[in-house]
Parts: sequence; C-alpha cells; structure tokens
Amino acid sequence: MKALVTGANGFTGSHLVKLLVAQGNGVVGLVRRTSDLSRLAAVDVQLTYGDITDKDALNQAMAAVDVGFMWRQRWIWGLWMKLKWSGSMWRGPVRYWRR
Repeated sequence: MKALVTGANGFTGSHLVKLLVAQGNGVVGLVRRTSDLSRLAAVDVQLTYGDITDKDALNQAMAAVDVGFMWRQRWIWGLWMKLKWSGSMWRGPVRYWRR
C-alpha cells in the first residue's frame, strides 16, 4: 500500500510516517517548502511540496497513492464542532480516505 500523509514533518505526521514505513508501506509526505524536515531525516519517505489548500499540489500528491491521512487540528476542530451538533458519528482530529 502507498499512503499520503499531509503534514508529514509535524509531530503527529512524522510518527504516522514512521509507523507506516515500519509496516512496509510506501509513504508520500506532503510538506511545505519551508518545513523543518529533521523528524524525517532517517525515514524512507517520498516528499512532495505544497499545501493542502493548493488543489494542484494535493491532486498531484494523491495521484499515486492508495490511502491518505490528514491532520490539521484547527480546521478539524471547527468541523468536529459542526458535526457534533449535527448528530454525525464522525469524531476525532484525523481525516482519512481510501481509493
């Protein structure tokens, strides 16, 4: 399986990348050009540069993966509050999709 992890250089994203790689999965990490990549220094991860608000960069990163993970706390918190009050069963700060 090949996975996309947005924010792969962050605290949570880097741990997810390491876990996926340790399980034998290929990983594409979406990071900004200005990102500190020190958490990924010894990890076999393919990096692609962009931002989750850039549709072209996101579509390019998603083109060759089977599954994706997104972590963005501020955006997710607002969505979680809306869904919580609308009666949705969706909970938690991690978004996930699969082809």
